Amino acid sequence: MKRLVLIDGKSVFYRGYYAMGALSLSDGTPTGGVYGFAAIAMEIVERLKPSKVVVAWDSRDSTAQRRKIFAEYKAGRVKPGEDFYAQIPLLIELVGDLGWTFVEVPEYEADDIIGTLSRQADEVVDSNGKCEWETYIISSDLDMLQIVDENTHMWRILKGFSKIEQIDVAEVEAKYGIFKAQFLDFKALKGDASDNIPGVAGIGEKTAAGLLSEYGSLDGIYEHIEEIKGSVKGKLEAGRESAYMSRELAQIMFDAPVSLAEIPDFVFDREKMIEGLKKLEFRSLIRKYAGEENIAMDDKKEVKTEAERLDRELVPVLHKMEKRGMLIDRKYFAKLKQEYMEKVERLKKDIWDLTGKEFNVNSPVQLSEVLFGDLGLPVKGIKKTTRGYSTGAKELEKLKGQHPVIEKIMEYREASKLLSTYIVPMPELADSEGRVHTTFTQDVTATGRLSSKDPNLQNIPVRTEEGRRIRTGFVAGPGKVLVNADYSQFELRLAAVLAGDTALIDDFNKGVDIHTKTAAEAFKMPLDKVTKEQRRAAKVINFGVLYGMSVKGLAEATGMSMTEAKEFIDNYFRLRAPVKKYLDGVLKQAREQGYVETYYGRRRATPDVKSANFAIRQAAERAAQNMPIQGTEADLMKRAMIAVDSSLPEGAELVMQVHDSLIVECDKELAGEVAKILKREMESVAPELKVKLVVEVTSGSNWGEL
Repeated sequence: MKRLVLIDGKSVFYRGYYAMGALSLSDGTPTGGVYGFAAIAMEIVERLKPSKVVVAWDSRDSTAQRRKIFAEYKAGRVKPGEDFYAQIPLLIELVGDLGWTFVEVPEYEADDIIGTLSRQADEVVDSNGKCEWETYIISSDLDMLQIVDENTHMWRILKGFSKIEQIDVAEVEAKYGIFKAQFLDFKALKGDASDNIPGVAGIGEKTAAGLLSEYGSLDGIYEHIEEIKGSVKGKLEAGRESAYMSRELAQIMFDAPVSLAEIPDFVFDREKMIEGLKKLEFRSLIRKYAGEENIAMDDKKEVKTEAERLDRELVPVLHKMEKRGMLIDRKYFAKLKQEYMEKVERLKKDIWDLTGKEFNVNSPVQLSEVLFGDLGLPVKGIKKTTRGYSTGAKELEKLKGQHPVIEKIMEYREASKLLSTYIVPMPELADSEGRVHTTFTQDVTATGRLSSKDPNLQNIPVRTEEGRRIRTGFVAGPGKVLVNADYSQFELRLAAVLAGDTALIDDFNKGVDIHTKTAAEAFKMPLDKVTKEQRRAAKVINFGVLYGMSVKGLAEATGMSMTEAKEFIDNYFRLRAPVKKYLDGVLKQAREQGYVETYYGRRRATPDVKSANFAIRQAAERAAQNMPIQGTEADLMKRAMIAVDSSLPEGAELVMQVHDSLIVECDKELAGEVAKILKREMESVAPELKVKLVVEVTSGSNWGEL
């Protein structure tokens, strides 16, 4: 039987872009998304041995047909950065080097191309009436389940972007409580936020699954609408038109103008493939799939740094942390879920009361119409899009104080985000013992910092009461305790070292309160006269200056006037002249040499500092100035993790790393010993630095107490 592989190109490319984003060619051209795609491509060739391969791509006007049905279809999607689009020509060239076929069709989405070709493959039968093609769809979009049958399989990319595996349809059905054939109607009822498909307002996954289980289909539900009781009936009646429209939007089309017969056969040309990988400088892929001998590379060009050794030695430590996981209190999360669901509903009604009308608060278009049309809020300085004035977070910040609904909307969004991102998913992601297993990666951030995903436990808000409440749901096991060790003013200490600011280093080593002293010097007053507000302003600028904080930014963060903020920053840079000189030097290196680097030699290419686009150039400059400090911090944290892991006694295990801190779960009687180990190992991790590192240790029965 012949094999047809149909790849949802942009879906796979997106995954690679976000998983491998820091990669680039030696000239600075970004290649992270292409690398991820190439890695999956190699596995497809090796495992599936396809006869034909098609990479389906969304054309510029791919949503045109569906937008005739619903103008807001896929509205509000955040566009990726310029480096995403810069990689597309490289991707198309790679597809050609692989001998695959790249297909995009005006007014048809990639899903429709895939659906059409898979349907055509199903219709090719031999003299015995048996299908000649076995089709494999590579996508993460569950809409593809509409196509899956005995001849058509759906494969998805697994965690870590390293493997593809066939979707177990029975497992998916069990998760959602419906049959495969009901997924289209399921989406018609619950909607899909990612595609901005509205569904039926107020009908979520659980209710939708229950209705389909009872009545079989969308048609069946509406045929028996009189049997349905309570508020659900009212929601269904009000949302009938939206439901059927949503089903039409989610339905894959099978009439795209493409022909399977015209798709050339895939003939594996190893030499051409290797040449393509060489052009992209994908050395690791060449070694993995071509062998050390099919290679003509100058390995002397590869810089072997100390950050590389750390990355390699940290792998088993991360593996143990992932395997152990963090324990959650399911009952606590259940109560929190109920509370936040009620809070979100209450805030939504408050917003309706304040605006005088009911509307979809999650719809940027409807919200814009209410704020700037119905309420007539000022639009000066508000970003305008093709769909009207923006209601993004930055724009709402500009409107604070203009109307009480603005604060309610911001509160609603925060509560909704916490509910959907953490409170609801955590119990679902936990294993049978109640432990959540995140995945740590070392190759996502450009600075070398660890990142956490599936779920991301590093992004739980740190400084808010809401964030603390979510952390409280992460607990120590029976008879155990959590011990947290946090580097104090880590980045500022490293900035002092990198800048050679001997006065600042001396103050740190003497244990001086840096923020109070900075305030005293900047405001020209005695230390004992510094107010809490002045110290806070100094703290803001001490850290903000490392990220290119502007006069406006300081004024907004502290409540200062623009004049006061400017004077403060001018005074600050006179005091911290070495830091200013260092940051200017980093920027000069980024422009002239095309890269910046950490204290230990980890490099980041900086092509965008020369961009003609002001916004891109400004963001690149901030990133360039920030990278050596955060990157050095990341290098030292990795050293610390390796040292701590090897020193912990039996009964104590590392379970989490968040920015400047490490968390250990240990037997209660070991808490004191573990605290000493953490402080000793973390503070002595870099004796070559001239600044003293200080670690603060706390312990508690849950993460919220730390």
